Amino acid sequence: MRIFVFLFSIFTSSMALADGRHVLLIANSAYKHVKPLENPSNDTRAIASSFETLGYQVTRLTNLDHSQTRIALRDFQQRTIGAEHAIIYYAGHGIEVDGRNFMVPVDARLQTDLDVELEAIPLDLLSRATSQASSLSLVVLDACRDNPFVAAMSSSLGTRNIGRGLSPIEPSRPNTLIAYAAKAGTLAFDGEGNMSPYATSFNRALQTPGLEISQFFRQVRDGVMDLTSDRQEPFHYGSLSAQQIYFSAPIASDPARLSAHDAKAPAGNSAELLFWETIKDSEDPNDFLDFAAEFSDSVFLPLAERRAAMLLKQPSAAQLPDQGMQPTRSLQEQMAASAAVQDCDKYAGVTDHPDREAGKMLQVGRAFSSVDGARGQRACTAALEEFPNHPRMITFLGRALDSQGKYEEAVQHYKAAAQRGDPTAQNNLGALYTNGLGVEQDDIQAVSWYRKAAEQGNARAQNNLGLMYRNGRGLEQDDIQAVSWYRKAAEQGNASAQTNLGWMYRNGRGVEQDDIQAVSWFRKAAEQGNAISQHSLGWMYEDGRGVAQDYGEAAQLYIQSVSNGRKEVIDLNMHANTVKAIQQELKKRGYYSGAIDGAKGTGTKAAMRRLLP
Repeated sequence: MRIFVFLFSIFTSSMALADGRHVLLIANSAYKHVKPLENPSNDTRAIASSFETLGYQVTRLTNLDHSQTRIALRDFQQRTIGAEHAIIYYAGHGIEVDGRNFMVPVDARLQTDLDVELEAIPLDLLSRATSQASSLSLVVLDACRDNPFVAAMSSSLGTRNIGRGLSPIEPSRPNTLIAYAAKAGTLAFDGEGNMSPYATSFNRALQTPGLEISQFFRQVRDGVMDLTSDRQEPFHYGSLSAQQIYFSAPIASDPARLSAHDAKAPAGNSAELLFWETIKDSEDPNDFLDFAAEFSDSVFLPLAERRAAMLLKQPSAAQLPDQGMQPTRSLQEQMAASAAVQDCDKYAGVTDHPDREAGKMLQVGRAFSSVDGARGQRACTAALEEFPNHPRMITFLGRALDSQGKYEEAVQHYKAAAQRGDPTAQNNLGALYTNGLGVEQDDIQAVSWYRKAAEQGNARAQNNLGLMYRNGRGLEQDDIQAVSWYRKAAEQGNASAQTNLGWMYRNGRGVEQDDIQAVSWFRKAAEQGNAISQHSLGWMYEDGRGVAQDYGEAAQLYIQSVSNGRKEVIDLNMHANTVKAIQQELKKRGYYSGAIDGAKGTGTKAAMRRLLP
């Protein structure tokens, strides 16, 4: 039986997870000559499950002696030649002697410092075993525990130093990281629960999609410090290229991107000026009242108050006498006739945005990944010249800028529209805050903006707020609240929320565990083309959970998922009957010419890659 431990994300990115991602986990607990460690086995079991869910090829080994460790490292190095990711996670005892770091096998005695080089495994070997990867070489060491070998070890030379914890290291190869559970010279705790603080935080981060690797390790650090009351601080060494690296990729649908601006922006800042520019020629007194309420210390405040007072005194068009003039077209008619507005909606709009003038949802638009940023920027800029105070045009201009990576400008426009109540702007502003794009990362601000949009019924924001509750980001973790917000969005047809709600039912999080309900929600999202739900529903069919076991149906769903861009399915461990069904379908399409043998070898995987869009 598979254990579902992945979550689904609100983040967007063009980066997809690559093939050939490998993990070797070594858990040394049952030491023969010192007291056993309690948690390494639990730690690596949980982390292995998470990596497997993310599509990694996982090897987990326990209680290795010296010879077994060297063989395992040699095999891993050979197996990962040309791999995208090569990762070793070691949990057990480690030791530092004269600035060199060693991992301690379970058969080590280490009676003297000279024994270390003979009986222990140098960190260099672990690093070298990951060196053949093309994108990421990573060694994780939860090995800085208080070491019982040190107290009993005699030194052959008085000048040799046996350190406390591990010593710092700077990897010489590019795209290589060495992560310590505790920074150099300090100790890591084995923990009082079933897992060490470091493993707990590392595993939680693995279950949070959309974390780029630098953000991933920041989250791990913060989690460990929180669990240990700041007594343990993880650290990592090495450097990476500008290429973004994810363990769990963002979902490639039109999620709400995470972004934004400080809710209490100082007077005179760019958001204030942009807001003023959008309303200064307005004939609506509410625009100036809104500005005065938001920017109470602005230099424009007296002018805004006078303008609002003047407009409030003027009679409305309905009160003016009929002088035989042609009636003025309504704002809805003016906007419907504007080529700039039509192009702004077409290139940078989103279909579930409220068209307030028409009293319905907008019928044109596109997913964020399909936004035409350059055309959208030109069109929306022109539209704002015609309708300078219109929140929808401001929002969509922000969206066009956001899609081009012009995050600071996007923040300004989202802010201006969000402060005037636009739910898409509020949601996307929250998204930029979540990702720290164009603004300092701030989960509390993100939650605030998501909630404003969610309470207006915006399905993307409801899903995003559910994710924040599920992950405990910016507020107290609460699975019941997560389910509540997922359900609101799912019932509106939001495929990401349907996927997330299916996951909660499948795993009994915030609701009673119910495979039938899980299948129902996965199916709704899968029918909309959601690749993750197609993947998940395939699993349910393959395992016979909530539905009758059907390898053929599982195969079709896996094929659909890959066809919609989910590469992880290619490396997924499957039943031989499922693989046979996939091979048969690939052969029908002319992608595969090998044997229908149920073995997912290189030929089958290569044929599956041809399904990718």
